Amino acid sequence: KLTGEGIDSNGKHQFKNGKYLQGYKNNVFYQDGNPCNWWADDGYAWYFFKGGKKLTGEAVDGNGKRYFVNGKYANGVYKGNLYKDGVDASCNSYVNGIFYDENKKPANWWYDDGEAWYFFKDGKKLTGEGTDANGKHQFKNGKYLTGYANNLFYEDGDLANWWHDDGNDWYYFKDGKKLTGEGTDANGDHYFVNGKYATSNSKYHTRRYELMVENGLTDKEAELAERINEYRRQLGLREFSVSKSLTKVARTHVIDSNKYHPEKQYDSRGIKGNLHSWSNHGNWTPVVYTPDHKYAKYMWSKPAEISEYKDDGFEIAYINTYNLTAKSALDGWKGSKLHNDVIIGTGFWSNLKVMGVGIDGDYSFVWFGVSENDPAGFYWKNK
Repeated sequence: KLTGEGIDSNGKHQFKNGKYLQGYKNNVFYQDGNPCNWWADDGYAWYFFKGGKKLTGEAVDGNGKRYFVNGKYANGVYKGNLYKDGVDASCNSYVNGIFYDENKKPANWWYDDGEAWYFFKDGKKLTGEGTDANGKHQFKNGKYLTGYANNLFYEDGDLANWWHDDGNDWYYFKDGKKLTGEGTDANGDHYFVNGKYATSNSKYHTRRYELMVENGLTDKEAELAERINEYRRQLGLREFSVSKSLTKVARTHVIDSNKYHPEKQYDSRGIKGNLHSWSNHGNWTPVVYTPDHKYAKYMWSKPAEISEYKDDGFEIAYINTYNLTAKSALDGWKGSKLHNDVIIGTGFWSNLKVMGVGIDGDYSFVWFGVSENDPAGFYWKNK
């Protein structure tokens, strides 16, 4: 059985094991014993062969005249011509997902692709930063971006600098960020917090206030902290650092008090508790705090129970069911000698250095501590 070249009544052929060869020999592809000159599956894919070689050049198949590259219809630019599926393509068209311009180069500008105008880079609709005749812009899928990129909000490709709906709500932006600070809109000058009109007194919206809000305090909490520290400054006293852990304790007490009103409880002696009481609806020791301070240790231990602050904490409390503000809370404490003594550090309270603030609904609590070691960190640290 012949393997090699042989001659039969049909002429000269390549044989393998007595059969016309189907496959490669010496890098030439044979079909029915002859070098292939048509489409054939070589075991990997279908290719167009000429003289047994995958054709690069022009030939005619069942679809007419085509240009081939390595046995496939040409797609792209070859010898200065743009081809699509082997046919000479017009300019301004897609080939293999790349849009080519009038110079048969991957597009790098605004072009109408037949559906709409898009901005292209290297033949792709640009997502990212690009420059056109109007300057530098952010693009998404070939259009000016309206939305967020890298935590900045863009409107028509530019950083937003006005009121915009970001998909969740309307916010006032400056340089792409929700503004905290002074700004001017159609209604005049305002103070904004996270893109909204501020709901508290703008006098206390210092740069430190802005940083504390950016780090997680509410505007009311930040104002309360600023008012307390302003009061101490006026008296020539050191300002309190604002502890994240003690703020967590204060906020937790605000939530507990607004929801369960633990000050309405009575202890086993029938004595009614006060605002330093805690309900039994949390991961802490419940306490009915009575005026005789019998259960004081269960108040002092709350920072260690709730937060990373492991030293004792001390609390002042305020309730206003009509219109609770940072001002009304501080005014209330200043009007009570016992509470005022804590704030200004009189006597026993002279070593207090840190505070945490909570104010919402009908309640406000401020927690104080001596240790400045807070593993959770600070909204502001007095250095």
